[in-house]
Amino acid sequence: MLTWSVGCAPDSTAQMPLPPPPGPGGGSTPFFMDGINQPPMPLAEEVELADEAPVVGVVVGNEARAYVIQEMSDTDCHVVNDVVEGVPISMTYCDYTDRARVLTRASGSELIDLGLGGWLNGEMSVRLDGRMYQQTSEDIPLDDHPYERMAWSEWKAKHPETRVFVGKKPKRAAPAAVQEPAAPGDDAESSAETPAG
Repeated sequence: MLTWSVGCAPDSTAQMPLPPPPGPGGGSTPFFMDGINQPPMPLAEEVELADEAPVVGVVVGNEARAYVIQEMSDTDCHVVNDVVEGVPISMTYCDYTDRARVLTRASGSELIDLGLGGWLNGEMSVRLDGRMYQQTSEDIPLDDHPYERMAWSEWKAKHPETRVFVGKKPKRAAPAAVQEPAAPGDDAESSAETPAG
């Protein structure tokens, strides 16, 4: 069985180099980076992930999704856009404030074109339709979708059929080496020389 290793690889499509985060006093460092659109979502049984790894879990209809916080902590993985059972959702996560927010649209099934907008007044911002919003802003013209935060083992126990976000470009782990059985006559006893009579 193929397994997936976690890892969010940098994307060459970023429009601007990443500025440093603001200092303790806040501030703004705007830039724009596309969100990740409909990334691979392997099944739980295909993922190698520590039981204690924290995840953000989302349920849409009969489908569950887990987003590994460690992977969303990479700047180019702060915004993930997807459509689950016909419902558009956008997962956002800021590692500096340790804040997650899941957004959706009440009508329509088109993918939400949400992107990362850098920092705005000391908080991660997102970009939608050319406008910047703080991650917590109530002015974002989208609806909040419920989510849960818990350890991977707990989420997997509750939703064994869950799919998992393990990074923008997850790599399949190399299969374990399989030792071929020894051919007849290759064992130590048969290969030993027979003493001369």
